[in-house]
Amino acid sequence: MKRGVALITAMIVLILVLMIGGTLLYIGLNAYRTYRSSARVENTMSAAEAGVNSGIIEITNNTLSGTGVADTFKIDLGRYKSKVILKPLYVQSMYGTGTEFSSGYEPTGSGISGGGASSFYLIKARATGPRKERVNLEAVYRKVTISSQ
Repeated sequence: MKRGVALITAMIVLILVLMIGGTLLYIGLNAYRTYRSSARVENTMSAAEAGVNSGIIEITNNTLSGTGVADTFKIDLGRYKSKVILKPLYVQSMYGTGTEFSSGYEPTGSGISGGGASSFYLIKARATGPRKERVNLEAVYRKVTISSQ
């Protein structure tokens, strides 16, 4: 009789230990999956930010060289991809503070005090990750062009 009770008690303890171990394993695996998923989303966000930064570089380089700004372009970052859409919004004139008699002086008659124009662009970056994670990021960029006197 004592052997039967000891065997049943040992089986119950073994089942409880296995249940606790299985529960801990399940919790650990879910935590790891959540960590990996959030890391992929964070990397996809970084790819979208890289797209916005590339859009700013595209606007800056092409306005300096006099060529037009591309409407769309793609960035391949290995497992992460980013599609960038550039849309010109409007141009605003800037009036300078320089006066006619001070145009010969460097501090007051040149640079931003001479006036210019501000061009506003909408930059949209759509990034995708390896498991179809998606991040859409939009930014408005202001490019200031200073008129020379």
